[in-house]
Amino acid sequence: MVIDMDKNVGLPSLRFKGFNETWEQCRLDELGTIVTGSTPSTAISEYYSSDGIPWVTPTDISENITINTSRKLSVEGQKISRIVPKNTILVTCIASIGKNTLLGSKGSFNQQINGLIPKENNDPYFLYSVSSHWSQFIKRMGGGLTFQIVNKTEFSRVLTYAPKYDEQKKIGSIFGSIDNLITLHQRKYEKLINVKKSLLGRMFPQNGSHIPQIRFKGFNETWEQCKLGDLTNITTGKLDANAMDVDGKYDFYTSGVQKYRINSYSFDGPAITIAGNGATVGHMYLANGKFDAYQRTYVLTEFRADRKFIYYSVGKALPKKIFEEARKGNIPYIVMDMLTDLYLKTPEKTEQDKIGSVFRSLDNLITLHQRKHKKLTNIKKALLQKMFV
Repeated sequence: MVIDMDKNVGLPSLRFKGFNETWEQCRLDELGTIVTGSTPSTAISEYYSSDGIPWVTPTDISENITINTSRKLSVEGQKISRIVPKNTILVTCIASIGKNTLLGSKGSFNQQINGLIPKENNDPYFLYSVSSHWSQFIKRMGGGLTFQIVNKTEFSRVLTYAPKYDEQKKIGSIFGSIDNLITLHQRKYEKLINVKKSLLGRMFPQNGSHIPQIRFKGFNETWEQCKLGDLTNITTGKLDANAMDVDGKYDFYTSGVQKYRINSYSFDGPAITIAGNGATVGHMYLANGKFDAYQRTYVLTEFRADRKFIYYSVGKALPKKIFEEARKGNIPYIVMDMLTDLYLKTPEKTEQDKIGSVFRSLDNLITLHQRKHKKLTNIKKALLQKMFV
């Protein structure tokens, strides 16, 4: 059986100048050699090594091209496994069908994955990029089965469209550059998250201490312990969640992560909002200007300490408090005295301001890389629709 992805024979809507030939329809096994993976015995430790070649499972394949291999094959493991070369395209074929990636070095993979080793007259990155199209189709192939599986024969017969090598190479180069940028911003984002986590542990006192591990030069006084209710005024919003208006003039904070809009306001920042219940309980915003809030959203105003410092200090202490007081089996929620009686350790105002500014700068960088990652991902998605048949 030949499986046709798209019965409409045509041309991509966006092309490089100078290319006008019709793309040819072909089977995957005409574009390269199809290989199914294998699994060495997990009971024999000598088959695996920390410095071996990648051995990929479906859980190692993420949305991006990066592969986080949980295991690597040793020399002994390679002797009893199917080894494929660099630039082999991997597509999951059992359970989590249709996840795809490109091997950046020679490697191996388990039997839940089919591999396509491109022929010399096909650009690997072009095939990896177009694989996002036929991997979606493969998902639909296995979707109606009780046990989802796309075997090697079915995979081989999937049809796709491909231009001549020169056009493949140009398209592959574009998507290679975009994927490199996406990976760059993802890595910077993850690195900054880890830097922030480390600094939160070292720039605030730990385990009963009243002095942090690291401080700005010139500060050596002991931090004082006080209640959040002594540092700020705490109240709640009054509105139902359905009070939002898509075209509203002001920000509207609820117990979700997303910020909505509304045409009324009850608060005027600077403020801090805290989600009071639900799956994202404890999520916080630095709220500025006029805004309104849901009845289970807590609003902090009239600060008697640096607002940014309070924001990060509460963000560090509150999750533990919520976890300790949450009732098993119930959706977690915050009651007023959990906030008013939340103990925080605070230095003098100048040190508060410096610490708050450091974390605010980190958050700005984290948000910057998140936005660039999202923008590039959207650009890639749009080009995938326009540059392929």
